[in-house]
Amino acid sequence: MESLIPIVNQLQEVISMAKVKTGIDLPRIIVVGSQSSGKSSVLESIVGKDFLPRGTGIVTRCPLVLRLIKINEEIEYAQFHHLEGCPFTEFSDVNREIMTISQEIALSEGVGTREILLNIYSNRVVDLTLIDLPGIIKVPLKGQAKNLDKKINDMIMDYARQQNSIILAISPANSDLANSDALNIARQVDPEGQRTIGVITKIDLMDRGTNALEMLEGKLYPLRLGYVGIICRSQEDIVNNIPLHVHMTKEKKFFEESRIYSHLASRLGIGYLSQRLSTIFKAHIQATIPKIKREITETLASVNKEIGELGETLDTMEKKNDMLNRIINMFCKKFEDTLDGKEIDKCSVEFTGGSLIRRTFTNFFNNVIGGMDPLKDLSDYQIRIAILNATGSKGVMFVSEVAFENLVSNIIKRVEGPSLECLYTVKEELQKIISFIYIKEFERFPRLREIFVTMIYEILDSCIPAAEKSIQLLIEIESNYLNISHPDFINPNEAMQIAHSQLQEAAQRPRVERRPIEPEQKGFFSFLYSSRNENQQVFEEIGDKEQKFMKIIEEEMTTKELEQNLLIKILIDSYFRIAKSNIGDSVPKSIMKNMVNYSRENLQRILMNRLYGNKEIYDNVLDEEPTSKARRMNLHELKNCLTNALEIVKDVII
Repeated sequence: MESLIPIVNQLQEVISMAKVKTGIDLPRIIVVGSQSSGKSSVLESIVGKDFLPRGTGIVTRCPLVLRLIKINEEIEYAQFHHLEGCPFTEFSDVNREIMTISQEIALSEGVGTREILLNIYSNRVVDLTLIDLPGIIKVPLKGQAKNLDKKINDMIMDYARQQNSIILAISPANSDLANSDALNIARQVDPEGQRTIGVITKIDLMDRGTNALEMLEGKLYPLRLGYVGIICRSQEDIVNNIPLHVHMTKEKKFFEESRIYSHLASRLGIGYLSQRLSTIFKAHIQATIPKIKREITETLASVNKEIGELGETLDTMEKKNDMLNRIINMFCKKFEDTLDGKEIDKCSVEFTGGSLIRRTFTNFFNNVIGGMDPLKDLSDYQIRIAILNATGSKGVMFVSEVAFENLVSNIIKRVEGPSLECLYTVKEELQKIISFIYIKEFERFPRLREIFVTMIYEILDSCIPAAEKSIQLLIEIESNYLNISHPDFINPNEAMQIAHSQLQEAAQRPRVERRPIEPEQKGFFSFLYSSRNENQQVFEEIGDKEQKFMKIIEEEMTTKELEQNLLIKILIDSYFRIAKSNIGDSVPKSIMKNMVNYSRENLQRILMNRLYGNKEIYDNVLDEEPTSKARRMNLHELKNCLTNALEIVKDVII
């Protein structure tokens, strides 16, 4: 277990070298306390040297990672990580260097988050790693940042909330424990007191008649790791440079001779605190190292995966060509899979891909042309005129085929508009599919996605003329030749029977009563140019105005003409059903051939022809965003850090 602390120290050193956070939570002991709690005195007593900055205001401006390394040599020295190869044997120089580097890190902000790594080698210390954090303050003083108290609190909380942090909470005995800033921090992140050890300082300065027994025995605020009481060096001892070992002797004597604390003397004082912290730290490392090893392995795998997704730097034309080729292939494959229903990301959430196009075709067949009524805008008067015009001066005994063909052809041509709308809707659906296609590489090259979408929209637009022409030709073919021999076309005799039956039914309806209207008195010119025969009477409907059919019979058509009208309607309705079926089948096929399948089969070729090897395009779209470049650089640095960390712990067996 003794060898575990150096391993953690190595990990700390390796991980601190990375400019990005590794997310690895290393075991450590963080020192938390207010400015006046005696925090610096505790640390210096543990080390046995005066080396920390002292003075009024904020003296600890950034985290100081203090690693105590026991050696079997008489010489004692310190080594800063940022000054490798430059050992300090004079600890007053250590003090000055800490002040200098702290000011550089904190600048005008008052405090900084960058850590200072300091190794102290001595035969008087125990193997231990402590992190000294800035002292907690309540109110920023004049000249300090207004939010300095919040910055310090946030920094401490960042360290304290990590589960592998042991909290060394320092509280002065001459203050109420309920007001301890350090225990307040600990309570927020460790409410059960499982990873907090309390240090009660300044026991010798308590008011006469009071003592710290209840604090030390954990009766006021229990902690699993307990409390240790110590006596801080007086300001007089510091000014007179009284050696720390002399102070420790006086401290030991105080506790052993005290009537109140003598029974606890073996568990009080700096010497016991050092040993206790070392024991706790070693046990903590032993408990956490398997998890750390696993975290390093998993994080390294995740980093390698992200590096692979980011890809290598495209510093040659060959690499750019390969990258573009790969992106085009992935994009086109995604497009095909979406059309074929193989893209399952939203398979149960909404219509996607090919299902959108199929739904458009289904709606076109069932609702658009399927719902068209061929007789809706065709009046009896128009049919009669068509019959008369088709027969000319000869007249016709039965229904006129020419009139039927002319009327049906014109009605079929009305389907062209909805058919073209179906084409434009499919184009819009394809554009939606294209705009929603996502591949990871677009995050790296966002401008390339814009180029893809713009070019593919142009490809779809270029398909429109040929698709329009094809649809118009289909409609023209359907309207130019009527296949009256089609098996689904109604039998003429059956149509005659239906028309005759409808005519008889209409003849049985009640007639509309009419009364003559007196002609209006008109002037001379009106009489000359009147289009009405002077013998023609004008009638006004009396009764039900819906009986228009009888009015047509009585005033406009003979029975034979009416029967021909009815027969034409029946034939038109029958044939239009056939035409709708043909068009509803052939228009989607035309759209699939001229737009959907064309884009599917030619998309890759067109994109390659336009983009591959195009240096101007490459300079515009394959130039990564600065954030991607920085991310790759950080990831490679993190990979090296984690690889070194894994090398350190891979052979550790607990």
